[in-house]
Amino acid sequence: MLKTLINKEMKVELRTKQTFTSMLILGIVLIFLFSISMGKLDIDAPITFFWVIIFLISSFGLYRSYQNEKDMGSFLMTTSSPIDPSIIYLAKVIAFFIQITIIQLLLAPIAFFFLKINLDNYLLLFILSLGANLFLSVLGNIICSMTLHSKNNEMIIPILLFPFSTPVLLSVIKSTAGISEGAMFSIYSNWIFLIIASVIVFLIIGIWSYNDIIKE
Repeated sequence: MLKTLINKEMKVELRTKQTFTSMLILGIVLIFLFSISMGKLDIDAPITFFWVIIFLISSFGLYRSYQNEKDMGSFLMTTSSPIDPSIIYLAKVIAFFIQITIIQLLLAPIAFFFLKINLDNYLLLFILSLGANLFLSVLGNIICSMTLHSKNNEMIIPILLFPFSTPVLLSVIKSTAGISEGAMFSIYSNWIFLIIASVIVFLIIGIWSYNDIIKE
């Protein structure tokens, strides 16, 4: 059932391509804007810009994804079915995780070139990105489900998402800076553990409370 729901989520997006294309274009535009405005900034500024861009387009992508489902009525149909709500939640988490990871892979070369980010270990950055993307998907799907029926959910989603995401955003920035400087893993390991702990905590909250969230 989980695989079927994931396939459904991916097929809906691949059929319309609206959310995917919008996120990609927004990411490219933000990269150009940040690259122009960088000026004489310290070495961590491009890394900060890169992750802020990822978090911004994730917020936008989550909103568009749920809004499309709301307009088509598919979200109501899915949640009204006899499927375990936790399975629905996991399917949405995995589907958006795949989506934001693909977009990030497409944006990374552009961002590294225009923001002048130099790294020696891209494998570590990729693993770090998977953790950050999973967190955004885990938390974002909880918030979007809570605010789906709100009239101003396009404003409420980032208002709720960014405060809860701040510790993880700081963690990925510090970890990426450590990777770019070639620091030992032990120096930034605590930031990595914070990301892992955040993913686990919000994943448990989402699985446990999703049934009550969609009933509200």
